[in-house]
Amino acid sequence: MVKMIITDHKAIEWVEDSSNFFRGWFFNENGFYKDKEALFFLNSIHNNNFNNKLKSINGNFSCIVTDNDTTYVAVDRIRSFPLFYTKFNSEVYISDSIEELKRVIGDVKIEIGHLQELMATGYVTGSKTIYKNIYQVQAGEYLTIDNRTGNIERCNYYLHTHKNSYNKSIKELCKELDTVLINVFNRLIESVE
Repeated sequence: MVKMIITDHKAIEWVEDSSNFFRGWFFNENGFYKDKEALFFLNSIHNNNFNNKLKSINGNFSCIVTDNDTTYVAVDRIRSFPLFYTKFNSEVYISDSIEELKRVIGDVKIEIGHLQELMATGYVTGSKTIYKNIYQVQAGEYLTIDNRTGNIERCNYYLHTHKNSYNKSIKELCKELDTVLINVFNRLIESVE
């Protein structure tokens, strides 16, 4: 019911184990993960804890993880490595290439309203693409796909929301910013080999 079409990438390759795929890297409280270690971390899921695992990591990644009944499809908080999906002939197709999904469908129609949105803003909002019936996994989002029925549920594990309600002094805020920046650059240094 769920089929994956993964393309080759020279710079940052996919790691595959059975029907599970991972591309990228991330950090969590235990350290830095990439390649097989990252795939193993995400593969050891049990239903509802996939959301919690995604909330616990910070990095640049895409993943497709399958267990007996469910396929999980996720991208990081900024969608570093986009994933697309479609339903066609009672099958769900997932790919990192919109061109591959266009080949599956065959006669793909362009959504004029979505194309106008792209031309006006430089991107298409939400899960839409410019192609009818081809969708994108949004930043901070994951899909839960029922392997038997093909039912797709979209879930957010991270939302880019900002609030201006804080009761901290400028000195406290600057100290927090300093801590954030030090952490960012420490993770960057650790991730570069």
